[in-house]
Amino acid sequence: MASPSETPVLSCTACGWMTRCTASDLRSWLLRAGMLRRNSDASFDEMRELLPTAAAKLACPECGIRGLAVAKADEEDAAWPGARRCQSCGQPIPPERLEVFPDTELCAVCQGRVENRIPQPTDEFCPRCGSPMVVRPSHGPGVTRNVLACSNPRCRVGTRGKVK
Repeated sequence: MASPSETPVLSCTACGWMTRCTASDLRSWLLRAGMLRRNSDASFDEMRELLPTAAAKLACPECGIRGLAVAKADEEDAAWPGARRCQSCGQPIPPERLEVFPDTELCAVCQGRVENRIPQPTDEFCPRCGSPMVVRPSHGPGVTRNVLACSNPRCRVGTRGKVK
Protein backbone atom coordinates (compact mmCIF):
# COMPACT_ATOMS: atom_id res chain seq x y z
CA MET A 1 0.00 0.00 0.00
CA ALA A 2 1.19 3.51 -0.71
CA SER A 3 2.27 5.88 2.01
CA PRO A 4 0.03 8.91 2.70
CA SER A 5 2.46 11.18 0.83
CA GLU A 6 2.07 9.05 -2.32
CA THR A 7 -1.73 9.05 -2.20
CA PRO A 8 -3.17 11.39 -4.87
CA VAL A 9 -5.82 14.00 -4.16
CA LEU A 10 -8.36 15.04 -6.81
CA SER A 11 -9.82 18.53 -6.53
CA CYS A 12 -12.06 20.89 -8.47
CA THR A 13 -10.71 24.40 -8.96
CA ALA A 14 -14.21 25.76 -9.65
CA CYS A 15 -16.12 24.69 -6.51
CA GLY A 16 -13.36 23.54 -4.13
CA TRP A 17 -14.47 19.89 -3.97
CA MET A 18 -11.64 17.57 -2.95
CA THR A 19 -11.15 13.85 -2.32
CA ARG A 20 -8.25 11.65 -1.32
CA CYS A 21 -7.96 8.62 -3.64
CA THR A 22 -7.55 5.10 -2.30
CA ALA A 23 -6.72 2.23 -4.67
CA SER A 24 -10.42 1.48 -5.26
CA ASP A 25 -11.12 5.19 -5.85
CA LEU A 26 -8.30 5.38 -8.41
CA ARG A 27 -9.73 2.34 -10.20
CA SER A 28 -13.22 3.90 -10.30
CA TRP A 29 -11.97 7.26 -11.60
CA LEU A 30 -9.82 5.62 -14.30
CA LEU A 31 -12.71 3.39 -15.40
CA ARG A 32 -14.93 6.50 -15.74
CA ALA A 33 -12.26 8.16 -17.88
CA GLY A 34 -11.97 5.06 -20.08
CA MET A 35 -8.30 4.61 -19.24
CA LEU A 36 -8.58 1.24 -17.50
CA ARG A 37 -10.36 -1.97 -18.40
CA ARG A 38 -12.70 -3.62 -15.92
CA ASN A 39 -10.69 -6.84 -15.83
CA SER A 40 -7.33 -5.06 -15.55
CA ASP A 41 -5.11 -5.80 -12.56
CA ALA A 42 -3.17 -2.53 -12.60
CA SER A 43 -1.01 -1.78 -9.57
CA PHE A 44 -1.57 1.27 -7.37
CA ASP A 45 1.57 2.89 -8.82
CA GLU A 46 0.42 2.33 -12.41
CA MET A 47 -3.01 3.79 -11.65
CA ARG A 48 -1.41 6.75 -9.85
CA GLU A 49 0.69 7.47 -12.97
CA LEU A 50 -2.41 7.41 -15.21
CA LEU A 51 -4.47 9.75 -13.01
CA PRO A 52 -3.02 13.12 -14.16
CA THR A 53 -3.88 12.29 -17.78
CA ALA A 54 -7.36 11.07 -16.82
CA ALA A 55 -8.08 14.10 -14.60
CA ALA A 56 -8.61 16.35 -17.62
CA LYS A 57 -11.48 14.09 -18.77
CA LEU A 58 -13.14 13.74 -15.37
CA ALA A 59 -16.10 15.84 -14.19
CA CYS A 60 -16.50 17.15 -10.66
CA PRO A 61 -19.26 15.24 -8.81
CA GLU A 62 -20.42 18.46 -7.11
CA CYS A 63 -20.54 21.06 -9.93
CA GLY A 64 -20.09 18.90 -13.07
CA ILE A 65 -17.22 20.94 -14.54
CA ARG A 66 -14.63 18.86 -16.39
CA GLY A 67 -10.92 19.05 -15.67
CA LEU A 68 -9.95 18.05 -12.14
CA ALA A 69 -6.59 18.89 -10.56
CA VAL A 70 -4.27 16.25 -9.08
CA ALA A 71 -1.99 16.84 -6.09
CA LYS A 72 -0.14 14.74 -3.53
CA ALA A 73 -1.88 14.14 -0.22
CA ASP A 74 1.03 15.45 1.85
CA GLU A 75 0.22 19.02 0.74
CA GLU A 76 -3.15 18.90 2.50
CA ASP A 77 -2.10 16.59 5.35
CA ALA A 78 0.44 19.08 6.72
CA ALA A 79 -2.43 21.08 8.22
CA TRP A 80 -3.84 18.15 10.26
CA PRO A 81 -1.24 15.48 10.94
CA GLY A 82 -2.81 12.45 12.56
CA ALA A 83 -6.40 13.62 11.97
CA ARG A 84 -9.11 10.97 11.85
CA ARG A 85 -10.24 10.27 8.29
CA CYS A 86 -13.73 9.78 6.89
CA GLN A 87 -14.46 6.09 6.23
CA SER A 88 -16.23 6.97 2.96
CA CYS A 89 -14.14 9.63 1.20
CA GLY A 90 -10.86 9.63 3.14
CA GLN A 91 -10.92 13.36 3.92
CA PRO A 92 -9.80 14.52 7.38
CA ILE A 93 -12.70 14.98 9.81
CA PRO A 94 -12.47 18.49 11.32
CA PRO A 95 -11.62 18.58 15.05
CA GLU A 96 -14.76 20.66 15.71
CA ARG A 97 -16.95 17.83 14.37
CA LEU A 98 -15.08 15.28 16.50
CA GLU A 99 -15.68 17.42 19.61
CA VAL A 100 -19.44 17.30 19.01
CA PHE A 101 -19.58 13.72 17.67
CA PRO A 102 -16.54 11.89 19.12
CA ASP A 103 -17.52 8.47 17.71
CA THR A 104 -18.30 9.65 14.18
CA GLU A 105 -16.69 7.83 11.26
CA LEU A 106 -17.99 10.09 8.47
CA CYS A 107 -17.32 13.71 7.55
CA ALA A 108 -20.29 16.10 7.40
CA VAL A 109 -20.64 15.81 3.60
CA CYS A 110 -20.73 11.99 3.59
CA GLN A 111 -23.05 11.91 6.62
CA GLY A 112 -25.41 14.24 4.74
CA ARG A 113 -25.41 11.87 1.76
CA VAL A 114 -26.29 8.95 4.03
CA GLU A 115 -29.08 10.88 5.77
CA ASN A 116 -30.52 12.23 2.50
CA ARG A 117 -30.47 8.73 0.99
CA ILE A 118 -28.36 9.69 -2.00
CA PRO A 119 -27.22 6.57 -3.91
CA GLN A 120 -23.66 5.63 -2.97
CA PRO A 121 -21.32 4.39 -5.75
CA THR A 122 -19.64 0.99 -5.48
CA ASP A 123 -16.79 -0.76 -7.31
CA GLU A 124 -19.16 -3.34 -8.81
CA PHE A 125 -20.58 -3.30 -12.32
CA CYS A 126 -23.96 -4.34 -13.70
CA PRO A 127 -23.87 -7.84 -15.20
CA ARG A 128 -26.41 -6.78 -17.82
CA CYS A 129 -25.25 -3.39 -19.16
CA GLY A 130 -21.81 -2.83 -17.54
CA SER A 131 -22.74 0.43 -15.77
CA PRO A 132 -21.51 1.04 -12.22
CA MET A 133 -23.74 -0.32 -9.45
CA VAL A 134 -24.96 1.91 -6.59
CA VAL A 135 -26.34 1.26 -3.12
CA ARG A 136 -29.71 3.00 -2.76
CA PRO A 137 -32.72 2.73 -0.44
CA SER A 138 -35.45 0.35 -1.57
CA HIS A 139 -38.76 1.79 -2.71
CA GLY A 140 -41.40 -0.04 -0.77
CA PRO A 141 -43.56 -0.09 2.33
CA GLY A 142 -42.18 -0.96 5.73
CA VAL A 143 -38.59 -0.90 6.88
CA THR A 144 -36.22 0.82 4.47
CA ARG A 145 -33.49 -1.47 3.23
CA ASN A 146 -30.54 -0.77 1.00
CA VAL A 147 -30.34 -2.52 -2.35
CA LEU A 148 -27.53 -2.89 -4.86
CA ALA A 149 -28.88 -1.57 -8.17
CA CYS A 150 -27.65 -0.45 -11.57
CA SER A 151 -26.94 3.29 -11.92
CA ASN A 152 -28.35 3.27 -15.47
CA PRO A 153 -32.06 4.24 -15.17
CA ARG A 154 -32.96 2.22 -18.30
CA CYS A 155 -31.49 -0.96 -16.83
CA ARG A 156 -33.63 -2.51 -14.10
CA VAL A 157 -31.05 -4.84 -12.56
CA GLY A 158 -31.15 -4.80 -8.76
CA THR A 159 -30.40 -7.12 -5.89
CA ARG A 160 -33.15 -7.42 -3.30
CA GLY A 161 -32.37 -7.33 0.39
CA LYS A 162 -29.69 -5.76 2.51
CA VAL A 163 -26.30 -4.94 1.09
CA LYS A 164 -23.43 -6.40 3.09
